[in-house]
Amino acid sequence: MLGIKITDIIYSPIEYYCRMDLLETDLLFKKELVKKERLKLLKENVDFLINLNRMLDDKDMYLWINLAEDNDLFISIKNEKVFNKLINRVENDLRKFGSGEDFLNKVLKFFHKLHWIKIENLKTLSFQIEQSIEKDPEKRQLLLDYLSQYKNISRIEKTYILN
Repeated sequence: MLGIKITDIIYSPIEYYCRMDLLETDLLFKKELVKKERLKLLKENVDFLINLNRMLDDKDMYLWINLAEDNDLFISIKNEKVFNKLINRVENDLRKFGSGEDFLNKVLKFFHKLHWIKIENLKTLSFQIEQSIEKDPEKRQLLLDYLSQYKNISRIEKTYILN
């Protein structure tokens, strides 16, 4: 945002070393806001930092989080053991860094990011199960069993509500 463009990154997780090669742009010396240009440069820098080429060499977690923005994909979980491991990690972070009132909202947002559900209303905790999950009885049941630990689930046509 200051007017510096990232041109290269050298990173070594073993040696805990990171170096960024930066290039000054004209924006660095401009006193006026030039918001559009700064946002364009910021987007270019972010795209450079989180590009798929880099993510494929990094932890898988970062890749699927980025892919979760594509509504034509959904994240499939191999089995109940993997599901429990993942959801425990999510729960731990929500409890550690979040607030109790937002817990179920955040859980629904997590399943929405996996593209397992479409949230209808966070205030009423209502959602619809995506077709790909609805057609898979095992995943559908995993989802409903998990959510029913916290609230009763009622259903009106295709809409589920946590009561």
